[in-house]
Amino acid sequence: MRKKLLNNLLYVFVAQGAVLLLSLVLNLIVPKVIGKIEFGYWQFFLLLTNYVGFFTFGFSDGYYLKEGGKTTEELDFEKIGGELKVFILTQFLVSIFIFTSSFFLDDKKLLVQIIAIYLFFQNLSNFFGFVFQAQGAFKKYSFSVIIDKIFFLICFGSMMFFRTTTYIPFIIFYTCGKAVSVFYCVLNGREFLRYRKFDIKNSLKDTLSTTSIGANIMISNILNSLIIGGGRFVIEQKWGIKAFGEVSLSFSFTFFFLMFVTQIGTVLFPLIKKLDSTNIDRFFISIKSKLDILLPMILILYYPLELFLSIWLPQYSSSIRYLIILLPLCLYEGKFHMLYLVFYKALRYERKLLLVNVSSFVLSIFLCIMCAYLFKSLNLVLVSLIFTIALRSLFSEHIFSKKISNLEEFVELALVLVFIISNWFLDKNIASAIFGIAFIGYFMFNRMKLRTALIEFKILKL
Repeated sequence: MRKKLLNNLLYVFVAQGAVLLLSLVLNLIVPKVIGKIEFGYWQFFLLLTNYVGFFTFGFSDGYYLKEGGKTTEELDFEKIGGELKVFILTQFLVSIFIFTSSFFLDDKKLLVQIIAIYLFFQNLSNFFGFVFQAQGAFKKYSFSVIIDKIFFLICFGSMMFFRTTTYIPFIIFYTCGKAVSVFYCVLNGREFLRYRKFDIKNSLKDTLSTTSIGANIMISNILNSLIIGGGRFVIEQKWGIKAFGEVSLSFSFTFFFLMFVTQIGTVLFPLIKKLDSTNIDRFFISIKSKLDILLPMILILYYPLELFLSIWLPQYSSSIRYLIILLPLCLYEGKFHMLYLVFYKALRYERKLLLVNVSSFVLSIFLCIMCAYLFKSLNLVLVSLIFTIALRSLFSEHIFSKKISNLEEFVELALVLVFIISNWFLDKNIASAIFGIAFIGYFMFNRMKLRTALIEFKILKL
């Protein structure tokens, strides 16, 4: 089991390494070659792509919950193939509807039209990704991701050669990358489509059943994205596309880390579903102990990152400063996606997850609107996002680990506050010294917990 887990992690890391490389290239080079307004529209397009999954209506998530952990031999390919055909037809109709509706828009018409096309390919690619992950075929899943990114990197090189200064080619080729990924997925998942017999009535019934299973998860995922994304929409409406682009640059660097670590949860999910209740509790504590040590290390990266970006992108110096507020997002969001979200799904706590995300979304939107229109402070909008994300993480902690002392979470929160306050208000050298002392103290506080976690993994033979 341990070897299989490590191999799956390796495939996921390779795939997410490709995503990380692409994101790094884009966020270092694109803002340097196109204007701030064009970069703002590019970032706005990427923000909108986060929500196309809403139009799966929960089907992909339902399939993952229902079939996750099963072997290839246990799957009913004919039944799944029928559901997939209904899903493809549904996505095509949704895409056509959105594309047609865009003609009634005065602004961002072309942007919405490309989003409509992107929606079709992204949702199909996402579904096949869930199919591969549920089967444990992480190699196929990883290649589907890598092919998409390599295609776009090649196109990106061509755009740089021809000195492209508008965002339109970027979003067109970004969408084409998803189409290439779907083509690869169809070739490698054709066992779901090879059956000629297609009972539309039963397939529609099966699709609705699968959709109902994943609806809560899908809504939770969208709301999870909107907890932060809603704040970004507020910034765009209040301060315009230029300010939105500047803030989004710092957001994009925090998302580097999140894109990478959240995929670890896809590997852990099938494994957790196979554990009994006793081992699940021990597994949770073991993973949490590691994350409590490892995730705060992301804050240390601020210092070399700030130095490098201030030299490479001096025109975005004000945007780089926002990293002080936004980097702690990696800590709390990383823990939520790598730990709590996986256990919400594995234990079938969809309603609890939905309640947590609905509450967090409402709180986030309320605080963001108040900070933007009452206090008129962009900094406070970002602080309110951190507050909401941290509160959600603490509440999830209470749900899954009531036996763990609240002192641990208080110490972690204290470390985050030291990082934000010292770096925002004090000289760089003094701030780094203060945070360094605080981090050493935090590490010493948790050293015994890390040792215990390593022992737990040996007992579980993972």
